[in-house]
Amino acid sequence: MIVTSSFQELKDAKGSINDLQKNYPVQYQQLINAIKLTRQLQYGLQYFGCFLLDEDCQDFTPEPEESYVLSIYQDEINKLKQDPSFSVVKQLLKKHQAISYENVCRLAIGSSPEFLVGPLVVK
Repeated sequence: MIVTSSFQELKDAKGSINDLQKNYPVQYQQLINAIKLTRQLQYGLQYFGCFLLDEDCQDFTPEPEESYVLSIYQDEINKLKQDPSFSVVKQLLKKHQAISYENVCRLAIGSSPEFLVGPLVVK
């Protein structure tokens, strides 16, 4: 899937992330931890966003060598999904899904909007 993001869309998403960090620091840290876990396991950030929001993630599901690891990962993300206070993170992802969950997550962990402008192949 190819996604093209404008500078303004990315800047708006970065602003929303900064608001989340300022107003909901615990939920922001939970998001960062989940992103780091996703990256550490070498799963796609688009999969993370789709799974978190209960969207069809079949095209992005990782094919791990060990299905046990995937089940542990899914359990951890399910804990976040069920936390009522985590709804602000879900709202943020939903609001900016047009630029891809990949880009939103990359912005959250420090990428600049200037770096992410343009087309992105999401897999």
